[in-house]
Amino acid sequence: MRVLASLEKQSEINREQRRKLGQLVMQYQEIFNNGGTPSFFCDQQGRIIQANRTMQPNEFLPQIERHNWHVLFSHKVLDKSIELLENWPKSLNPVALSVNLSGPELLDDLFYEKLLRRYSESELLRTRLKLELTETSVLASLDETKKRLTSLANVGATIIVDDFGTGHASLSQLIDLSASVLKVDRDFVERIETSERHRKIVKMTLELANSLNMEALAEGVETKAQLDLLIEMGFDQFQGFYFGKPAPVEYWSGKFEQAGASSALGQGGAG
Repeated sequence: MRVLASLEKQSEINREQRRKLGQLVMQYQEIFNNGGTPSFFCDQQGRIIQANRTMQPNEFLPQIERHNWHVLFSHKVLDKSIELLENWPKSLNPVALSVNLSGPELLDDLFYEKLLRRYSESELLRTRLKLELTETSVLASLDETKKRLTSLANVGATIIVDDFGTGHASLSQLIDLSASVLKVDRDFVERIETSERHRKIVKMTLELANSLNMEALAEGVETKAQLDLLIEMGFDQFQGFYFGKPAPVEYWSGKFEQAGASSALGQGGAG
């Protein structure tokens, strides 16, 4: 009875925390693949609605930090991600998503066990839901998080390091975290047009990723000149405002439907 009462009390606390946190809405930014693969990869970016006003990350993230809502927020993002993947229309091209992890949620036993169970049971998640590490230095400094990330990688989860090159992620951490995708930070990409040193660093990062059999993704692409330079270096995955700003899922599903209709009309005309 004590255990049941404790669980009920925790459930009430969680409901109250969810109410205070507000409504979570997701926006998605395209990851452009120059290789032309039919799948579509989006970087997810959460927004919180409180009192009928949409709050930007710089507004609600301090609240999450102050109230220690990291795990609650990550639970909500994970649930929405799985719901979207499981209900994505079969008539549209497949979509892949990334979920950001900053550390505390991986040390929460319930959240970690939920992740491990869902990845173990679902081929859909193994192929369509990627885990992106947003605080690599924190994650890599704790033996328990490294063990848990390794276990997730062993059951098929794709691990993305998104802050490599900015002083947060080291070479040894790339190995310790069982990462398979390396994001080149926007701080380097934004200066490749004007700085030879930045071009060399970006090129070396790509070569490092290739040598470790990792994929490399350049983020923060905002101009065609940057894109052309990155393609010339050998990159084939990109993210940035040049390809479009974050948008709700309705925008992307509508865009896919239009693309599918255009493709069908083109095939019909060819016949």
